[in-house]
Amino acid sequence: MRDPCPVDCLESWAKGELPAAAAAQVSAHVAGCPACAHEAAWMRLEHATFAERARRIAPRPALTFARLEARLRLPVRSSPRSSRGFRAAMGASAAIATLSVFLSVLASAPASLDEPMLPALAAERSTVAACVDPTRDAVVLLEAHLGACLMATPGAGLR
Repeated sequence: MRDPCPVDCLESWAKGELPAAAAAQVSAHVAGCPACAHEAAWMRLEHATFAERARRIAPRPALTFARLEARLRLPVRSSPRSSRGFRAAMGASAAIATLSVFLSVLASAPASLDEPMLPALAAERSTVAACVDPTRDAVVLLEAHLGACLMATPGAGLR
């Protein structure tokens, strides 16, 4: 039986951060385990990619306490987004969007909840025997009424 995969120390091994004894054990395992060898290769590649990226980024000067105090003394610049007019315009546009969604949902609702949407479906349901599944016919009638194909039509393929 093969040793369990050392997932908890595989990344440390790939970075070369393990002590010699533990690194030798993990190396022996990785040599015989294709899954761990693949994972270690990806970890090394990822580590090398991020190390190269870090070398390309210019170092930033350290933020000392004196520099922090100097930055805190600077006047605050107002951005256009923090102005009162911008906030009012965003609120108004959100209200208009909400109202338009509400009105579109209201317009697509049936005229009355008391009358059935499909009178033909209701009439057919009353004449169907108890042992017959009316689902397929009901879906066909609903598709005809809506003028669209329902993607989840039971027992039928896509058209």
